[in-house]
Amino acid sequence: MTKDDIRTLKNKHRLELVMQETGEVFEINSDNPDHWRSTITPGLSVDIRRQLYEIKQPGKDESGDVIAWLKRRYSWAFGMVINFLQKRPPDPKRQDVPDTKKTKKLRTASSIEDESKPLDHWQEKALQIGGEKIRKYLSWSFWDLILYTDETRIEPVFAPEVTACPRCEESFDWLNESKKSFIQIPVQHGYKLQHGGPIPVIAYSIKRRLKIVDLGLKGNEQLENAFNQLSDELGALFAEEEDSIVCEKCAWHEYDFQIALSLCKRSARIREQAKDEEQKKQARDAWQEQECQRKRDESHVITEWSAARDSGAGEGHTEPF
Repeated sequence: MTKDDIRTLKNKHRLELVMQETGEVFEINSDNPDHWRSTITPGLSVDIRRQLYEIKQPGKDESGDVIAWLKRRYSWAFGMVINFLQKRPPDPKRQDVPDTKKTKKLRTASSIEDESKPLDHWQEKALQIGGEKIRKYLSWSFWDLILYTDETRIEPVFAPEVTACPRCEESFDWLNESKKSFIQIPVQHGYKLQHGGPIPVIAYSIKRRLKIVDLGLKGNEQLENAFNQLSDELGALFAEEEDSIVCEKCAWHEYDFQIALSLCKRSARIREQAKDEEQKKQARDAWQEQECQRKRDESHVITEWSAARDSGAGEGHTEPF
């Protein structure tokens, strides 16, 4: 594929639409309608006219086109990105107003056959624990797993107003205080009635960590950083979502899924560190090769200069009479 072919392929796919399909949510910059700012990824903005994205974070600046975004988003190789874009339907026109809701189904994560295969024993273990539900996360990068998956708490709960598990529709048989059996406990002047034991746990609440956007605050990066720092110092805030009270079986499934996600994060971290080390090694090797070549060139120049000097001295020398 030539550079012209790649350019033609990129022109068929709008960067902002691809980014929204991968889970990003944007808001328009009031000063420049062509600049969209992400409400999900801190420091991320996209220029829909130039078709370039930019990430500005402390100690890390990054920019690129739709190919660079997909490589970053899913840790895909260049060939996988080209394969995906060739299969993806072309976009008819640009979108002037961003979608206000996060995409429920990410098309890109399941569109390439090779990217869903486990890459190491960590991902194999994740598949064993989390099942097929975890497969789409195998190709995600470490930071995407951090940014796009929620931190979760699972806590026992007593909520008689919830009649059934929203995931498996199993009915809850709440054993409330009025239905519990009483036992007689001897006291000084007779007996008293007392509950025979604690209320059994039959349901759990799945809570997600609150983010600043959940509070309706879409401030600047300084406000987001201050909120995150405050959460880290004082403890993160967790809140129940709609239909978050589940039965014990579904709570264990959620726990297994979170364990599988942590294994995916470990796998991505190890692979990316190894990739960084390999790139550093290649850079060192290239620098050493350049230095060796420079020294060879200098030696060659010195040799030529010495030969020319000796040749000139020989031509100008005459034997005495």
